[in-house]
Amino acid sequence: MDKFPEIFGYRLEKRLGAGEIAVVYSGIQIKTGLRVAVKILKPSLLQKCNTTKRFLKEAETVSGLDHPHIIKIFDVGFTNNYHYLVMEFLSKSLRDKTKAGDSTLSVRQNLKIIRKIAMALDYAHQRGIIHRDIKPENIMFRTGEIPVLVDFGLAKISSSKERLTRSGITVGTPDYMSPEQIQGLSLDPASDIYSLGVVLYELLTGRVPYRASNYVTLALKHLKKKVPKLPRKFKYLQPLLNRMMAKKRSKRFTRAETLIRMLEQIEEKVGFM
Repeated sequence: MDKFPEIFGYRLEKRLGAGEIAVVYSGIQIKTGLRVAVKILKPSLLQKCNTTKRFLKEAETVSGLDHPHIIKIFDVGFTNNYHYLVMEFLSKSLRDKTKAGDSTLSVRQNLKIIRKIAMALDYAHQRGIIHRDIKPENIMFRTGEIPVLVDFGLAKISSSKERLTRSGITVGTPDYMSPEQIQGLSLDPASDIYSLGVVLYELLTGRVPYRASNYVTLALKHLKKKVPKLPRKFKYLQPLLNRMMAKKRSKRFTRAETLIRMLEQIEEKVGFM
């Protein structure tokens, strides 16, 4: 039988996965019987000041957000030498839905998912938070197929002067990074919008827009290569994608609010197609 960390008030039942700095378990809140996800900082990293700060920053950041399309945080604490973060339990991600091209989502459903996540981003951006890691794995679904943005572990508070990563070091997932993120430049909401554009392209075509055998080649494609053309049947969505994935951030949607309005208009038209 697997031995799980002991977190007071919770019974951990299954390891769901692990990232660079933390492990996530599913479990039960003993007092209420509520199923939850518990994210625990790896004990081996406890003495690393910046890593601990990054973990605690995520807890502080998400705890202060209250939006229907952002994951809910129930508890944050430190016990038995474990820093932990207790969140609502979500079992299915957008990656699960699109894996191996096995997606039954209609174009309108795809656009709705993008719009709902854009709403979450708009809410976060207005509070000075840049997510920095938008990708299908970080879009999950609540009961009723409600899309929810998760994992703010790489989020940047734009008003904060404290650096948790060295200047010039890129953070994020290369397939979805904006040109400025790849270059390690300062980021604004347009960077998250670029990444969301990559997700939109992948939803429509079943693949990411740029592929390469190594990071350098992939980075150059994000920096230099034109916005990819959508299949002919999605030609009417090309102007939308062009604005989301423009190489120059000044040519992108500068606010998610503007993107949301355009998506609403397109969704309405798609409903009559």
